[in-house]
Amino acid sequence: MTDPSASSPEIAPTAGGVLRHYWRVVGGRWWHLALPIAVVLVAAAFEAASYSLLIPLTDAVAQNSFDFLQESRWFGWILDLVPASVSGSDSRDAYLVVVVVGLVIVGRIGKLAFEYVGKLFVVDRNERYRVRVGEETFARVLGFGRQYFDRNAVGRVDAEIGWSSSVLGLLTAAEGLFQNAVGLVVKGGVMIGISLPLSIAFVLSLPFVHWFMNTINRTVERIAREGVEVDRRLR
Repeated sequence: MTDPSASSPEIAPTAGGVLRHYWRVVGGRWWHLALPIAVVLVAAAFEAASYSLLIPLTDAVAQNSFDFLQESRWFGWILDLVPASVSGSDSRDAYLVVVVVGLVIVGRIGKLAFEYVGKLFVVDRNERYRVRVGEETFARVLGFGRQYFDRNAVGRVDAEIGWSSSVLGLLTAAEGLFQNAVGLVVKGGVMIGISLPLSIAFVLSLPFVHWFMNTINRTVERIAREGVEVDRRLR
């Protein structure tokens, strides 16, 4: 039996060459990546709209009124949702609170709905990719002749199978990183919109909080070790 590796197309020994090879194996199309990205951006837009509505709520609490909406460039449209029969009454502010809270809930529902749709697509796509990568890898490895297995250690064969499986994990990790980055930008933007000084103070306090938590963790671990040592000696 001949070594099929001699007749199969060579994979360029670079990260890009390996990724291009597996992209051909799974039959990848540009919209396989573009669609999840678009869904993440739409879900982030709903999340941004939902969080941004906290700004007029906090301002209303601070000023004890929604009168500032009449001069607001970004949130003045909320007043258009108030019926004429309510706009001139004392219950207008209470009605606006219900409207804003309702919009926040709608925004969260929209975010979760798009995330669910995106998750369904990604799971189905990744399963198809996994099957095709597995078929190609095992067909290639099992098709190798005896000379290949005499020449290479079993560990190398296991490493090749494991590496092919990790390609899909890299795609999943990259998409998760993109989603988390978009969410972080949205939340950071809303924090700055609510209060820039508080946002700066929060960012500056993160290193101190990290150091403080690490100090507590080390102290707890030291006390736990000392407790185990004392218990061992008493026995």
